Amino acid sequence: MAKGLPVVEIFGPTIQGEGAVAGMPTYFVRLGGCDYRCIWCDSMHAVDPYEWTKTATWMQPDEIITAIKALPEGPQLISLSGGNPAIWECMPLVQALHMANYKVCVETQASIFRPWLREADLVTLSPKPPSAGNVTKIDIVKKFLLQLTDLGPVAAPIKVVIKDNWDLEYANELAGEVGTVTSTMYLQPMNQHVNAEGDPSYEEMLSAYKDLITRAQDFPHLQNAIVLPQLHVLLWGNQRGV
Repeated sequence: MAKGLPVVEIFGPTIQGEGAVAGMPTYFVRLGGCDYRCIWCDSMHAVDPYEWTKTATWMQPDEIITAIKALPEGPQLISLSGGNPAIWECMPLVQALHMANYKVCVETQASIFRPWLREADLVTLSPKPPSAGNVTKIDIVKKFLLQLTDLGPVAAPIKVVIKDNWDLEYANELAGEVGTVTSTMYLQPMNQHVNAEGDPSYEEMLSAYKDLITRAQDFPHLQNAIVLPQLHVLLWGNQRGV
């Protein structure tokens, strides 16, 4: 870690808007860089190398912790996000955060496994369905889960963004294949309902949320899936840093 990690932004406290810890107070550490280019990516400032290489600050773990502690006092939960944080070696950061009495959750599309992920308190797998333009193959997700849990249990819920029925079919197949490894599947309607200014249309977002709840029941392996909206988008729209 001679150069440290490329930090695009550190912010909070706010709430986690998605998945297993939705609603929990959280600090976010967003790293630049990703091995995917999803059509509907909502974090291109951390994905597009033309953008993040200009704005990221290369920071050591102690510098990241100092930056977190400079924020308003708040929770003990840190979310490492991106981009895809798994493209980097984050073991020193995770260990330093634990030493500072923080809990660490990570979100990754499960395309790259690194041993440091086993040290996290929660790893949310967010494999990409067909609508993303580059699908995370189901056998890759299964292999990732087996590597993640081979030394003991690690909390590893799966979250799939849903745009259409092809995405639901993907989520259903995935749930059927990994049911023996993880039993928690989260479905999230894609944030595609915006007005001319790029802000969410709340009526359309809620309609899509209700529609997804209904449609998911048509798929045998999604009967117990947890369907949630993006809480932070409902609260703050597409504003960054919340």
